Amino acid sequence: MAKQKVDGVVEAVHYGDDGNIQWIRMFKKRGIVFSDSVIVSRQDLVQSLEDGKTIFSGRRIPLRGSVFEMDKQLRLKEVNSHKIVITEGFSNTHDHLNGVPIL
Repeated sequence: MAKQKVDGVVEAVHYGDDGNIQWIRMFKKRGIVFSDSVIVSRQDLVQSLEDGKTIFSGRRIPLRGSVFEMDKQLRLKEVNSHKIVITEGFSNTHDHLNGVPIL
């Protein structure tokens, strides 16, 4: 089985009062390794997904460097001419990353 391409791993999310993502904390793929955690705005996350980046929810395994426990893939969906970010297998009317810790 081929290893799946991963461009980023989301470890935490912060939602605004409207229920949509304000920002996320994620690890970005940099060549063969991952960055330290970085804060990414909703706009940058949506742009990455539109550009075809493969982003998963998950967590870094302690003391294992660039080894992650992956959960669900993030998807971009259009609802009532508004783009929302959801985790694979879920449907909603606003952003929702199921299983991702909220900050």
